[in-house]
Amino acid sequence: MAEARERWGAKGIEIIEEGERDGSGAEPGTIVQQRPAPGAELSSKEIRVTVARKSETQIVPDVAGKGIDEARKLLEAAGFTVGDATPEASDKPENTVLRQTPDANASAKQGSMVRLVVAQAAGIEVPKFTGLYLGKAKQAIEAAGLKVGAIKRVEHAERGEGYVLKQTPVAGEKVPPGTEVELVAVAPN
Repeated sequence: MAEARERWGAKGIEIIEEGERDGSGAEPGTIVQQRPAPGAELSSKEIRVTVARKSETQIVPDVAGKGIDEARKLLEAAGFTVGDATPEASDKPENTVLRQTPDANASAKQGSMVRLVVAQAAGIEVPKFTGLYLGKAKQAIEAAGLKVGAIKRVEHAERGEGYVLKQTPVAGEKVPPGTEVELVAVAPN
């Protein structure tokens, strides 16, 4: 646009910008249409033009496998915002991006949010809660840095009410802090 104004302004012709439109890959500010058409005779000392605008959508960079800080910089440089990362237990190095939404190479509106799931070391070895009664099991789960999950109650002929028969995840499994532990306990008589 600036080049056209300089070139034709020296010859007394004014370049008037009438609007913008998607330029099908043209650089923003590039002339994509003009009136009169190139080569046509001028009826006045002006040429009206339409220029390519900056695309409102952008291809989302692929940040899987990158560290959270590098991923954030790449996404922000591409015009996206990055939400708080969601941790997930993984054998990958801590804070490595496992997944992203929207997916890599998808087209998304500039300024939109990209959500990341990052690796978190599985850090707590689950203690044995079977054989405890429900009250003690709940206290032990909280003390271990875990959360009490669903509690299923079943009938049992030999054990008393609240006796924990089964747990998921099982004792010895490594899980991230805050993982829910589901219990199967004896139902009230």
